[in-house]
Amino acid sequence: MRVKLLILGLLLAAAPAASAAGRLLRVTETHSLAADGSAQVNVQFNASAAAGDTLILPYAFTTWPDTIIHSGQIGSATERLSHGRRQLMLTLAESVTVQDTLRYAFALQQATPLGGPARLDFGNYDLSYRMVHTSAAPLERFTVEIILPEHFVINTILSSTPARPANAGTSPYQLGMIAGRHRVTLTDSTVLQGEVVALAFQAKSGRKSPLFIAVLVLIAGAYLILFRDLVFPGRSKA
Repeated sequence: MRVKLLILGLLLAAAPAASAAGRLLRVTETHSLAADGSAQVNVQFNASAAAGDTLILPYAFTTWPDTIIHSGQIGSATERLSHGRRQLMLTLAESVTVQDTLRYAFALQQATPLGGPARLDFGNYDLSYRMVHTSAAPLERFTVEIILPEHFVINTILSSTPARPANAGTSPYQLGMIAGRHRVTLTDSTVLQGEVVALAFQAKSGRKSPLFIAVLVLIAGAYLILFRDLVFPGRSKA
């Protein structure tokens, strides 16, 4: 029994310092999507940590960014795979408190299917987001805001985690506009280790193509010619 306890103590002593260093408290992600399928991701968060501590942040995409730009309190940003899930590891250059807001940003070239043809009826695209909280300490609040490209609209919210209660006056997600672009914001509180925050919805372009407009003009012209007696009564006999 003592041998087993000794081995367990050695394993804990050899564990990465990131697993016990610092505490992540609140995270807000903003995803600005482009019509070509790329995305600009901006993240701000609050934490309590000392200089040299490493914070582990969730990462919801399947590819890594080429470059991560971060605020001065963050000394370095690296990526890792843990049990098949991608995580960002941010090592702090200086100590921070819950009053400090830290930021980092990155761009991805192929983040959504918007750059390709729509595979659903009526030009709809399936868009989704899924975050798994992997740190041991719970998050006080997690928010993700997804901003659609210009002229795109949200057609249907398919599902969310946390789910919207039936017949409830409140919802974990909110629809809105920012700078003339449609957006959806999902918020969850007290996110425990292993819990998921997710959103699935359909979006489509609200812009009419020039060909579609030309067809409408031709149809309107044909209507005026064929039914001119109804539109201009009495003129056909003049």
